[in-house]
Amino acid sequence: MKQIILVFTFFQSLFLFSQEKKLEGIFENTPNNIIQLLDRKLLKDTLSNGIDNNYSKFQIKLINKNELSLTLYNNDSTKINRIYKYRLENNSYLLKNQNSKPLLIPYIAGAIDIRKLYLSLDESNNLNINLIEKRSGAILLVGFLDWKTKQNKFIYNRIK
Repeated sequence: MKQIILVFTFFQSLFLFSQEKKLEGIFENTPNNIIQLLDRKLLKDTLSNGIDNNYSKFQIKLINKNELSLTLYNNDSTKINRIYKYRLENNSYLLKNQNSKPLLIPYIAGAIDIRKLYLSLDESNNLNINLIEKRSGAILLVGFLDWKTKQNKFIYNRIK
């Protein structure tokens, strides 16, 4: 029984590894700029600091089971490379990119801003990025602000 479970686990991990390799590729950057989606403006080393938005393509490469590399290419062959942690969730890759951000003091005089990026592939092997933004807060634990949820989908065409 243990051998059957071990063999099943081995083939399941091979299948997941082959699924992960499909995400790798070079994609065309569109007016729905990938820089604006990835930049959380929490650290000094953010993507939008000192970067013009003329990056025409980007590459996704998986480093290991927890990290992926995103490289932005400019028309004049300059590039920027960033490494992001991710987690597999429902056949999508959830980027761990500073997902929650407090605004002032949450639930006393402020809110919590949650932003999640899910990366997946569609039938034509293009990159889909689902952006889910949530905001919740209160004033002195009495007056709760609206819990707003927005969901947007961005599609990036595969070049290679």
